[in-house]
Amino acid sequence: MKQKTKQPDSLSHQFSWEQRFKELEEFKKEYGHCNVRRRYSLNPALGQWVSGVRKAKKHGKLAEERVRRLDAIGICWERRTTWEQRIIDLKAFKNKYGHCNVPRRYQPNPALGNWVSNLRQSKKLGTLAEERVSCLNALGFVWVRLKRRV
Repeated sequence: MKQKTKQPDSLSHQFSWEQRFKELEEFKKEYGHCNVRRRYSLNPALGQWVSGVRKAKKHGKLAEERVRRLDAIGICWERRTTWEQRIIDLKAFKNKYGHCNVPRRYQPNPALGNWVSNLRQSKKLGTLAEERVSCLNALGFVWVRLKRRV
């Protein structure tokens, strides 16, 4: 006896895709980019979805219409290096709050707060590359931690 394989309900799959796409649009409105981390703590399903659409496109399994829609809102198809991604996150933070003083436990992106703290420590120890120091200085990065709430 053949075992039936369950076909995904295309209507619910379409709804799910549309829902995630809307969530991605909202994410971009708030943060200024579409680079949702795979383990995005505020919406883990969105992070997994973005990872999944990148993988689907890479393997030629994402419909052209969906690729066009994602391109139109500015998705980055390649994962960025940690440095590139953190700079994007830091710029988005600065655009939102007007400064680069990310709290260590910044809830929307805890990794960003830890990264900022580590940058300060690396510079203090003299282990941060000069080109990175220059890049951060150009953003208005403050090397001494200020007691400021976001």
